[in-house]
Amino acid sequence: MAWQGSVGAAAVELGVPPSAVSQQLRLLEAQFGVRLFRRERRNLILRVSPNFGVRWLGPRIGAFLTANPEWSIRVDATQDFTSFETEIADFDLRYGHGQWAGLSVLGVMHDLVMPMCSPGYRDRLRGISDDPGEQLRHAVLIDSVKTMFRWDLWLALNQVDLPDLIYPMAFDRSSMSLELARQGMGVALDSVNLCLADVQRGDLVPLSLDFPVIDFPAYWMVCPSRHLNRRIVARFADWIAEAARIHEAEARACLTQLGCRFRQAEPPGAAQ
Repeated sequence: MAWQGSVGAAAVELGVPPSAVSQQLRLLEAQFGVRLFRRERRNLILRVSPNFGVRWLGPRIGAFLTANPEWSIRVDATQDFTSFETEIADFDLRYGHGQWAGLSVLGVMHDLVMPMCSPGYRDRLRGISDDPGEQLRHAVLIDSVKTMFRWDLWLALNQVDLPDLIYPMAFDRSSMSLELARQGMGVALDSVNLCLADVQRGDLVPLSLDFPVIDFPAYWMVCPSRHLNRRIVARFADWIAEAARIHEAEARACLTQLGCRFRQAEPPGAAQ
């Protein structure tokens, strides 16, 4: 047999599973007391929207690494979408409308958006008025500038008229908006997916149950179709789909227990 350069190629030539070749190599190395070839870890390279990467993917990616110990993962958390023709990346996990021409787009998870604040801030607004619309007129609105459902669109959708739409605080990171809301500095209109633990603990609460949770597809796995032929990419797609399914069910159950309603919507900017 000629040297094939990899365990997989050797297994194909011999007509046996790669694990059988690896086992024989380990036995020979143990017998002679030397390494017969240099093993290099294989890499999986992905990009991800920053907030989703830090607040959702980060706490979960260890489970995927544990299940795939032979792989190294590089993660670039950036707002910039991958140019697959000029950049090296296996796929992009992206928050957006789900329309990227010429690429395979796999839905990962819906977003669940509602106005949130600390319990103390909500109680102060309730002390002003029982009317949620009037409460908003007295609230400090925290603007998450990168979200698809920003305050102007949400207010129109819920038929709430604010004569002067002013943002004393505006952030390009949802993590900052949500943290300020948790500290009692105002009301953030943002994703429950990025702060589910805070909602479960009661550190963040819905401003009002009169307003339904906006429910729309928002998180996607995007890549050239040929990349899905790579086994590790397909494996990651299956893994993240299951992790997202579990999380989304948990989030919906939490919000339902709080008494929230859901309103299905299309992602802003998506073609109808």
